[in-house]
Amino acid sequence: MEPNDNSQASSPADEETPPSLPAGESPLRRLTDHATGLTDDVSAWLELRYKLAKIELYERLDEQADELVLYAIVGAIGAVGGGVMILATCFAASWFISWLTNWTFGALTLGFLLVAVVFFMLAGLLFAAKPRFGLFESRTRAVLSEEQVMEGPAAGEPTSGPEA
Repeated sequence: MEPNDNSQASSPADEETPPSLPAGESPLRRLTDHATGLTDDVSAWLELRYKLAKIELYERLDEQADELVLYAIVGAIGAVGGGVMILATCFAASWFISWLTNWTFGALTLGFLLVAVVFFMLAGLLFAAKPRFGLFESRTRAVLSEEQVMEGPAAGEPTSGPEA
């Protein structure tokens, strides 16, 4: 390569000319069509972003509501189990007193203790399983699949009609 080689310089006549417009179409009309298409695409994108943000919000709310319901159920079962445990403790104390005094009242205590253990085991299993209750599930499911959205026509294109 030589630094001062001007033999391949192009003349203004060699440059490509811009494409000509079809007859009856003005540049302003073409620009308006492109701007309308761009506006349609941007508004469609903004609508989809809004719907996605709404779905994400409902999913977060659904997770928090599931956790709240789980804690309420586990708390209720734990409270009932605690109440039964308190009753069993009371009966155990009375059984101990009856044992000291020769009364036969200790069999009830074992029944109450067994019920309390069952309640606590049930609460523990529910807490470990962390089930989903789906309070907001109907609002978090997409109406269209991602494939249908991606394969659909672009904004501004006709949705039906003869294919050319």
